[in-house]
Amino acid sequence: MAISEKELERIIGSHLSRELDANIEVPDINNQWQTIKNQLLEEENLPVIKNPFLKHKRIIVACHDSSICGFIKFYIPQ
Repeated sequence: MAISEKELERIIGSHLSRELDANIEVPDINNQWQTIKNQLLEEENLPVIKNPFLKHKRIIVACHDSSICGFIKFYIPQ
């Protein structure tokens, strides 16, 4: 007993639509919005700690790397 392709698609489609309709839970929008609002307020109250030495470290590393490249250029014969 062979099922045609269209009949198979119809059976699968109806089965999937019944499963999706039965299992979808819709969250409460007001509760979700309040949760998001509380998270945003908590994130705004976090203290911002800026590392003043980070910029200096980057400059020192860049100078060090460029000086090493310069030394290598003079010490390795071409």
